[in-house]
Amino acid sequence: MNLIPTTIVAPRLRLQQFSRNTIEALTRRVDQSRLTVLSAPAGYGKTSVALNWFNRLVAEGRPGLWIASRVGIRDLSSFLLALHQAGIKAGLPWAELSPNDDSDTWISHLSAHMEARPLIVVDDAQFLPADVLDFLERCISGARDAITTVIASRSFTGIPLARMRAAGFLVEIGCDELRLNAEESGELLSMLTGAPMDSEVRTEIVRIMDGWVSGLVVAGEHLRNRVADQRSREPLASGQIAVEITSYFREEVLQPLPPRLRDFVIATSILDELTPQACAAALDDDDAGILLEEAHRLGVFIEKVQGKKNAYVYHPLFRSLMRETAIDRAPVQVSEYHRRVSRYFATAQDECKAIEHARLSEDVNFLADQLDILANRLIYDGYLYFVEENSAHIPWSVLKSRPMLLLALAWRRIRRLSLVQAERCITCAVEIAAERPDDFTLAYVLRHREILLQAAHDNLHYVESEGEKLLLELGDEAPYLSCTLVGQLMAARRELYHFRDIVKLEAETRRALNRPGSEFAAITLKATVAPTLMALGKGDMARGLLEESFVYAERRCGKGSSVAAIPALMFAEALYDLGELDRAGALIDEYLPAARQWGMVDEIAAGFITSARLDFAKGNVKAAMATLEEAHLIAVECSLDRLRATVVSEQVRMMIQNGQLAAAEEALKAGDIIVEDFPYPTLTPTRKNEHIAIAWLRIEIQRYNLAKAKKVATRWLEFLKRSAAKRSIVIFQLLLAEIALLEGDRVRGRRSLREALEAAEPAGWTQIFLDEGDGIKALLTESYASGPVAQTSVDAFTMRILASLGVKSELTVDADADDSCLVAQLGEREVQILTMINGGLRNREIGDRLGLTEGTVKWYMQQVFDKLGVRRRSQAVLRARVLGIFA
Repeated sequence: MNLIPTTIVAPRLRLQQFSRNTIEALTRRVDQSRLTVLSAPAGYGKTSVALNWFNRLVAEGRPGLWIASRVGIRDLSSFLLALHQAGIKAGLPWAELSPNDDSDTWISHLSAHMEARPLIVVDDAQFLPADVLDFLERCISGARDAITTVIASRSFTGIPLARMRAAGFLVEIGCDELRLNAEESGELLSMLTGAPMDSEVRTEIVRIMDGWVSGLVVAGEHLRNRVADQRSREPLASGQIAVEITSYFREEVLQPLPPRLRDFVIATSILDELTPQACAAALDDDDAGILLEEAHRLGVFIEKVQGKKNAYVYHPLFRSLMRETAIDRAPVQVSEYHRRVSRYFATAQDECKAIEHARLSEDVNFLADQLDILANRLIYDGYLYFVEENSAHIPWSVLKSRPMLLLALAWRRIRRLSLVQAERCITCAVEIAAERPDDFTLAYVLRHREILLQAAHDNLHYVESEGEKLLLELGDEAPYLSCTLVGQLMAARRELYHFRDIVKLEAETRRALNRPGSEFAAITLKATVAPTLMALGKGDMARGLLEESFVYAERRCGKGSSVAAIPALMFAEALYDLGELDRAGALIDEYLPAARQWGMVDEIAAGFITSARLDFAKGNVKAAMATLEEAHLIAVECSLDRLRATVVSEQVRMMIQNGQLAAAEEALKAGDIIVEDFPYPTLTPTRKNEHIAIAWLRIEIQRYNLAKAKKVATRWLEFLKRSAAKRSIVIFQLLLAEIALLEGDRVRGRRSLREALEAAEPAGWTQIFLDEGDGIKALLTESYASGPVAQTSVDAFTMRILASLGVKSELTVDADADDSCLVAQLGEREVQILTMINGGLRNREIGDRLGLTEGTVKWYMQQVFDKLGVRRRSQAVLRARVLGIFA
């Protein structure tokens, strides 16, 4: 038997000057191990790494035996011949040992301890026959520490490793260790090309190769050649490099495989993750799992997915080129593979992958069918945008017969305020639903979209009546739909001032949020409910909901996403009212550009109005007006009358404060708002009517039509008090305070201001007062900036507003004071006056604070004296302290 000489000759190191610290650092562990296994697909540098260790350890005096398995190793006899010759070449005393000796004799010799332990490297072990692998197993087990064996293989050799691993005598090197990182890949390319590289080309190669050494070498050599030809910016995907790597895969990976396994690899390249079930679905072959395990065992550029059982992935470049090969071979069959896999993923509840494969099938009817089947599940998981993206190229002739897909697209268009297109989709779905009277799910979803469309059109009475009915019918069966309905009901009731059942609706909100499957819908629900709570003065609860919604939306959909814009814009509006302008500004800057993607009227109004207010508060009038004009154009484009009224009202406020009364009057006309009579609240007023009334009032006040203005403002205030709309109450109280100032009745002005402060304090709305102009600011300063400060929460709140104006005042609060223990006989006003007496205020100052005449204050004080049984102010204060009203 003859031995091919190169079988026992270590190859020449191709990249001698390229070293890797991580690999070299393992030299000592390899030296001390019994067995080192390098297992990775072709081209990952297994031979180079083993050769590096081999040369280092031989240089240190260890006898080194190198056996190249792919060269002439046909059976155990040829292997023992190669081992014998390699041992003699390395200087081992094996002259008396014969390749024909039995295995036990060989193992006995290998187990003999020598001063310098032999190092045996078996390269390309995937080519070894079973009897050789059996011999190696026995030899490694029997020789123990007498030898160190290094086995490099593309596949798993089948040699048991568990016991040696547990004992700590095993070193395992796989793809993760052999794969070059980005920095190493760049260094290797630079070394190979020998010239400066275009950074974009280098980055792209590093990305595509993903640390695969041979791929980087092929690319580097190719780049060196084409740099000389001035072709360094030739596209990689279509260049010669792709052809060269494809040839490598074909020769080194595919050709050695059995035909059935070769077809399996090419066919399953359509999968980004391989599991037995997905492969079986693609091939319609129950043995696909066995083939998958065999492909992994043979190292066909396939790796296990960490943390997942029976899940694998191909190397991205290998997969890409195999997929191209599959399409070139049989495009019709590839399309069928994608259809099968799409159906599998739909059954496995992985809707996004199901749609992705349906799209890749290039079968537009199949894609439409899958979208129609999976539309609702995708929506409920937060992938409405995904439905829209994947249906973008489906023609109307195909869309019009898929009702659930139509209704999904209708929802997306409603969210984007493309209401005409939404109505078209809904109309077509109505026709289909008429032909399917027993399809109750379709009927519910259709009614839901009709309600949403009417909400976008501001048909609030329809939303309230039909929303309640559908919510009752749905019960707990459709948590996502229920969540959105509750949100729309809350918004409708806010706009209609129907707060009488708000406690019931709050309970329904909590119930909706606790339903399983409502997590994504809760983002919108919380953001929709919060403004209603804010309107009622429940600031802490509203802020909590907005914070929760915003944090979850960013975590779920990403920072800056259009979904996160829904709570972000509402949150910015709330923060602005609370005086937190910096944080509100940050939210507006990041999320206002995304407002049209998901926002409906409320979100768009909140975003644009808050943005304009922030600019105006900074003195940037031009930017504020430009923002409002943009919002006005959106309102006109989408026929959003409520948004238009809100924008015009804000324009009027800013123009008047900027001294532009004529411009304010023109803005009112440009908003197509014609007020022919006094804008009193009607029998069924909405917040649109309120905004119109506020704009009209500001103009009339500037015209000094004070009697007319006072009548309208008073009527609105009475209505708002009955409705408990706290934020609106604050606005109208301030308007009435301004009217009183212009009429010269400062006492009444202070009274209105005080009532506005009392309404705003629980919610913390400081910025509203700062936005109302110089008259209110002057009245605040005049009434509260001088003299002692009373120990009330309202006065403390007022001091915060004055601090924002630059007026400093310190609160004199005794640490032991407890103003919560009130005497039952004393009324609220009497306690207020008594507290102010304790603060050292004189009767006139108390009257200024509370908007009362000095005579009225004296009358209240007499009531206090009578109830406490005293006759002097000092006695009243002392008695109140004893009773615990204050310290």
